Amino acid sequence: MRTFPSVETILSLLRNHRLRGKLFALVAAGSVLAAFPTGAQTLDECTLWAATGNVVEGGGTLIAKNRDWLPDHQQRLSLFTPANGFAYFGLVALGTEAESRGLKAGINQYGLVVINASASAIPQKVRIAMPHTSRLMTRILSGCQNVDQALTHMEWFLGPEFLMLADKKKVAVIEIGPEGKTAVSLVENGTASHTNQFLDAALIANNSFGSQTRVRELPSSTSRLARIRDLVARKSFGLNLKDFVGWSLDQSDGPDNSIWRTGSTTQAERTLASWIVYLPSDGKPVLFVRLANPGHERQELMLSPADIFTAGKYTP
Repeated sequence: MRTFPSVETILSLLRNHRLRGKLFALVAAGSVLAAFPTGAQTLDECTLWAATGNVVEGGGTLIAKNRDWLPDHQQRLSLFTPANGFAYFGLVALGTEAESRGLKAGINQYGLVVINASASAIPQKVRIAMPHTSRLMTRILSGCQNVDQALTHMEWFLGPEFLMLADKKKVAVIEIGPEGKTAVSLVENGTASHTNQFLDAALIANNSFGSQTRVRELPSSTSRLARIRDLVARKSFGLNLKDFVGWSLDQSDGPDNSIWRTGSTTQAERTLASWIVYLPSDGKPVLFVRLANPGHERQELMLSPADIFTAGKYTP
């Protein structure tokens, strides 16, 4: 009778860099399939999209994130002014950890925006145990002035997830797989979108992590990706902030698979926030935020990050 390694054994292998090769040999042999059953929790969250260059009305860059998660916590906007680094303003998920660990989207004083999405094809418990860069978004926002500068630090990009970076001239979509393998796509005139599955040909096999026989099903991710691409394609030029704000509320695919998710049960994952930034070619960035904190009325805010940085404080 064939035996399979336990989840605890796999996590131990992931923590020990000398043994990680053994783990990936087990993956190749199909030995971890039983350790990650189809029903394993793989929170399937976040929709990212952007436009830059001549497709944007007036030029510049638009970038957006709808943040989806379980309705078990609160969020707030916070200004960070590190002693050694650039100031940044961000959407924070509140919990027991330090605020900077809960950063989910941000913009710094130079107009660099960073948003992220989970690599949900890899079970959450396994992703957390894999080698990763602590506070990656914080490191980028506090240490880089633009997209090009961030991409000179590819050694930072460790730990499976998807990032979208933007400044007023370009957008970078970064897929980070296991072992720090990355794929970068740059857009200077056009659009970009991402949800929770690997799209790059070099990394797409990670969508079947732990299985030789089938790709892990991510119906919400697939549906949201198709929908946001369709919405963007319908208006291929002259894109503006109003378009992005409107699309962030799209509910055409039901409570669990839409861009704005309401959840099919009271405990189901749903959209908790929208973070949308316009970075004009000339002028101050504009930030739109929608907060849907559980138990509270939905809030919509239009903010000037530049004014917040100048004042050195943020008062809700």
